[in-house]
Amino acid sequence: MTPASSPAPDGHLPTAPELANGARDFRLRMAVIDCETEAALDLTRDHYGRTVHAGAAVPLDG
Repeated sequence: MTPASSPAPDGHLPTAPELANGARDFRLRMAVIDCETEAALDLTRDHYGRTVHAGAAVPLDG
């Protein structure tokens, strides 16, 4: 990723449609990750929403 303070090496600045497409793609990827996360967490809950498999709900980095 190029920092905002330094332009891309070829000097090309993205146009508004390119930026909009990138933002849409990012939102879509985040929505997919959110759905997958919720589905995985649902496997650790009972039908009242309580976590019944605490070990499975622990984040991998924690």
